Amino acid sequence: MSRIGLTAEELRVHTAAQHVIHGVTISYRLTLRRAPLVETTHSELDASLPPGHHRITTGDHELVIRSADWAGRDAALEAHVRRWILAHVDLRGVPLTSARRRDPQWRAAWRDANPWD
Repeated sequence: MSRIGLTAEELRVHTAAQHVIHGVTISYRLTLRRAPLVETTHSELDASLPPGHHRITTGDHELVIRSADWAGRDAALEAHVRRWILAHVDLRGVPLTSARRRDPQWRAAWRDANPWD
């Protein structure tokens, strides 16, 4: 058992899920300037979460993810997190950042929300 109450395999799965979730939210922030705030935390930082869980919040909305449910399914987890964020934020009128490498999926979502730009 690790110091956070997970076996080595559970910790590996939890860390993999954490990387996927953070990848999605970091690319969101790097692509969209002044977009609605999306925050993440996990059970290592938030004692209110059971071991091996993550929380994503935006506004009054919250998604709790159990890492073990997504073991070996990184692409599916990424798609799930993106869909959840898009269902709970409004990208209309949000400007793109000046970053040279914007995430193509967030850029496509922005284009769908801002067809006149």
